[in-house]
This record gives sequence, structure tokens and C-alpha cells, in this order.
Amino acid sequence: PCITYAELQGYSDRLERLISTAPLLRTLRLKRAGVEVLDLGRTCLDNLELDLSGIKKLILPKDTRSLKLYGEIRTDLQMDDSLCSGKLNLEISLKKALPRRYGLQKDRVRRLRLTDIRELDMEQTAGQFPEAEYVNISGNPGSITHMQAVEKLSGLRNLYCKDLFGYGAGDLEALKSLQELRELDFDSVPKEAGRYLKKHWKGKLDRLNITHLRDEGWLRDNLENPLRHWDGNEFIPRAAYQSARKCYKDTKKRLLAATDGGEIGEIVRGYTRYFNKLNDRYGEFIETEEREDIFVAMQRLYEACILHGECGQADEKAAPLTLSQIWDLMDEVRENW
Repeated sequence: PCITYAELQGYSDRLERLISTAPLLRTLRLKRAGVEVLDLGRTCLDNLELDLSGIKKLILPKDTRSLKLYGEIRTDLQMDDSLCSGKLNLEISLKKALPRRYGLQKDRVRRLRLTDIRELDMEQTAGQFPEAEYVNISGNPGSITHMQAVEKLSGLRNLYCKDLFGYGAGDLEALKSLQELRELDFDSVPKEAGRYLKKHWKGKLDRLNITHLRDEGWLRDNLENPLRHWDGNEFIPRAAYQSARKCYKDTKKRLLAATDGGEIGEIVRGYTRYFNKLNDRYGEFIETEEREDIFVAMQRLYEACILHGECGQADEKAAPLTLSQIWDLMDEVRENW
């Protein structure tokens, strides 16, 4: 009865009854529910992180404050928020979904976060969530069109934008019409747009943060590079970033040409040894976050070259090596990071 947090895979009537009778349970992370109707209306939950793959209807609890959605979200999904009493912080991963309200009532969303963006139409987004006061949008990286439509968010106070391209200084002039605007935070953005923001908004806001201005060549070189956020990181030497980028590209070529599990294993070991050398050469810059980045980059390589490549199939169990085996190979040769 004292449980406050639950992370589940799968859902059932029994679990629904259990969750509904846990008065202190506030946070739920749910993967692969396996149901079409997810009824959380009788729970005391206020923080939800849900994989909505396959779900047609979601009934939200009355105390819902934070709602994070991901997975293959159906276009006909309907969220019932009739029990809710306040505004929501809504986050949607757009990797396999569209930026829609999915039935949420008007004026419900105060904070909006959209992640994993490949392409985003700001006019459509502003039309879906005109009440949003805090907007956080981040690409994979991605592109954004009709950026000038941000002016339709009349109550906007804070705009955070990262790894999104396709707009310039002219599109950002629309920000002048936003009377409530207090903060602008742009990271890894087009150089022209970033320079405009620095020039025209300096000293006019509570917070102005413009970092990592990118040119077209950078985007071309880093579009498929999961370590791109290392570029410009004050804790990572630029030479280390450039070497890491080259290692990723070279490893991808080798994995695509690999013919069996043994060859794949040697490539994975070589990838890891390369970062051992980089860490020694540049003063042990690899710490917890950088270590996770290196493993995530290998996971990207695994999915692209092994799981769905010529050596693998669209099934991890059928691939020459599982992802768990890849991690083990890396741990065998990893040093001091």
C-alpha cells in the first residue's frame, strides 16, 4: 500500500485493480500495455510515462499533471481528460507519432514538449496547442517549417529549440509580437538565426541563451551522427569529438561489410579500444554521460547494420549477436570509463 512508483510492462484487469487501490502511487511508467482501452481514471496517479502503441482510448486520472507519450501512437487515439482538474505538462515523442491533441480539451496544455522531431510544421503545431505557454522542441536532428507561425502562441513565455533547422532570421521576427515572452533558449541552431537572436534580444528578456550555431556543412556531416552534441561541449576537446565522429563513420562502414558474428565482434572490440585511446590521449574526458553516449551510438550501429542489415534480420533474436552480447564485448575491453 505504500508504493509510490511503478514501472510495468503489459497491463491487465488485475493490475488495474491493484493500481486503483494504491493511494500513494503517483508515478507510472508503462510499456507495451497490450490493450486497446487504458483506463487510469480511478487511480491517484499524477505523473504518467506511457507507451501508447496499439491503444485506442486513454482515460486520464483526475490528478494528472505530467503526461509523456511515446510509441506508435494511433491517429485515431482518443484521450479522455474529463476527470482532470488542472493543466498538463505534455510531452510527445514524434518518432512514430504526430503532434496532435488526441482529444485533450481546449486550454488543457500549459507546457508542451515535442522530441525526436524529423519534420515539424509550426503552423500546425500552434494550431493544435494555441494555449501553450512553455514550448520545448528538439530534433533528431530535424527541420521546422513555418517558424513564423510561433506568433500564434499569444501567451508564450518560454521557447526552447534544439537541433532544428530550416529557418532563418526573417522567420524569427515574429517573436516580436509575443508580449509575454520571457525566455529564449536555442541550442544547435542555424547560424543566421542564432546571430539574429543574439543581436535583437540581448538585454530584453529574463533569459537569453544561444549556443552552438551551425552551418549547412555541419548538418550534412552530422545528420546521422549520434555523437553530434559533443561538438562544442566545453568538457570535450574538439579533436576528441572529431576523432569520435570519424570512428563512428568508419565503424558503420565495417559493420555493413561484415559477414559473420566473429567479424562483428572484432569490430565492436575495435570501436571500444578506439575510445580507450581517446580517453587516455585527452585527459580522461569520458565520464558517466559520455560513456552512455558511446554505448547509445553503438546501439544505433547495431540496429542499423546488424539487426536490419545483411548480417541480421528485423528480429534481435535472429541476429548473429544480440545487443546484450554487444554490451558484453564492449565491457571486456573498456578501460577506465
